[in-house]
Amino acid sequence: MNNYIEIDSKRYKTMFGDWAPFLAKPGTLRYTLDGNYTLDGNLDATYGPAAPKGWMGMIFAPITTEGAQWGSYDDLIASLSKLQGLPFKDHYGVAGTAHITGDIPQDSRSPLFDSTLNEWKVMVRITLE
Repeated sequence: MNNYIEIDSKRYKTMFGDWAPFLAKPGTLRYTLDGNYTLDGNLDATYGPAAPKGWMGMIFAPITTEGAQWGSYDDLIASLSKLQGLPFKDHYGVAGTAHITGDIPQDSRSPLFDSTLNEWKVMVRITLE
């Protein structure tokens, strides 16, 4: 098992407690109405045909990279901003295509945002094809 993931052919570290797989179960729940348009207490549940899997958590992106295989903060933000699926490898080396959805909160570990010693924490949700 690796201590990093790969997004768009660049390596990034993640933290054990902040990185986990997920299984999405798309569906809609609603209460039905009777003839008088009042809730009758019956639950109407509809589920999607698939259950997408993925990863979510914190990625660590340094301002200065550790080498050519590693990604910087700028590399990560450029990749996450693409409007397409991205090449992805998880900690086990399993490859696939990742789709990044939702907001992408970012937090600097230092008040000196562009310091070469700084590292950014970037929260992502990655859904796999």
